[in-house]
Amino acid sequence: MALLGGGYEWGMPVIGGYVGNITTSYNSWSSYNTSHYRWVLPAGGTYELHANLRVRVWGTTGFSRFRILRASDNHAEGGSDNIKMGLETQQSTANYLNAQLHYIWKVTCSAADTFYLQGQAMVTNSANHSLQSDGNGRHECFWRRLN
Repeated sequence: MALLGGGYEWGMPVIGGYVGNITTSYNSWSSYNTSHYRWVLPAGGTYELHANLRVRVWGTTGFSRFRILRASDNHAEGGSDNIKMGLETQQSTANYLNAQLHYIWKVTCSAADTFYLQGQAMVTNSANHSLQSDGNGRHECFWRRLN
């Protein structure tokens, strides 16, 4: 635990098995698999929400982006200030790309709450923008309580 420092709480549930590709919705926000891509916070406090994601872009251009949604009130936490850029390809350079990316969001809640990962693809063919989880690696969503 030296990496986290003394006195911090943290939680890292295992995302059950390899959940395969999950397409990122086109031009609108939507939650990924809410059984896996979530943070269940045990009590009120300030937390860092971490996501290690395998982002896939195959044979298309454009980009994906991510944010978090607070389940208790269906609120996109932090508005546009908490949107994170995903992987972008332009023009004819989009062959088959796969990247492992890490994101951190800071949230404060007054009681136990759950947050979901949401995505949006800004392309004409969102079927080729996805989160990929297979035998080559999978995602991790974990939290660290700051106070």
